[in-house]
Amino acid sequence: FAKKHGDAIFYPSGTTGTVRKWDIKPIRLHAWKNGMTGFPLVDANMRELNATGFMSNRGRQNVCSLLAIDLNIDWRLGAEYFEETLLDYDVASNWLNWANGAGVTGGRLNRFNIVKQSKTYDKRGEYVRLWCPELRDVPDEFLHEPWTMSDTQMNECGVTLGRDYPFPIVDPTVTPEIMSNGKGVDGSGRGRRREQGKGRGSTSKITSKGKEHAHVMKSLPTGSWQFDKTTVDS
Repeated sequence: FAKKHGDAIFYPSGTTGTVRKWDIKPIRLHAWKNGMTGFPLVDANMRELNATGFMSNRGRQNVCSLLAIDLNIDWRLGAEYFEETLLDYDVASNWLNWANGAGVTGGRLNRFNIVKQSKTYDKRGEYVRLWCPELRDVPDEFLHEPWTMSDTQMNECGVTLGRDYPFPIVDPTVTPEIMSNGKGVDGSGRGRRREQGKGRGSTSKITSKGKEHAHVMKSLPTGSWQFDKTTVDS
């Protein structure tokens, strides 16, 4: 495939030539790279990559899906980061898999349902707890989506979102704009289309047992992250 299409595999439009407006938001990209997106499965995989130079194939698919589809960040930035960090880096494999995950090689766009993937492949949360130790005391029922905990439940397990672990970098309940235009499809492990919400949830709120939390991310003195309205487009 790479031989056939040549350097087109490095273009923002991939091999399709379809123009798509990508975002380049340094703060969000930084959070993704450092495993601070608020999605435990993604964060665990990115932290493992940074520490070891390895990431499973399923992990690569999930982190790609979040960056290129949910965050709509230029997929080439993700491919470039993998090029810098993966010990088993291969030019054709890396760039084609990223282009495919971003939906720029033709065919359907597959958005991974990260929470479902996390619950299915890390049912007991052993992987998440290994790489995200700040979540080790979070009950299994909330581990893969900690934003669903109430304030009382957070206090009980000693984890406060925005202080000890970030809120989700995008609203998990909102369908990304690219999936809302009729091009996305349902599929095993790819997330269901939802009609609610517009865009990518940049200024929307997640309701957590009756309490709403803002979703724009900023760095905290603790080294963790939280969201506020001043950095949503950063």
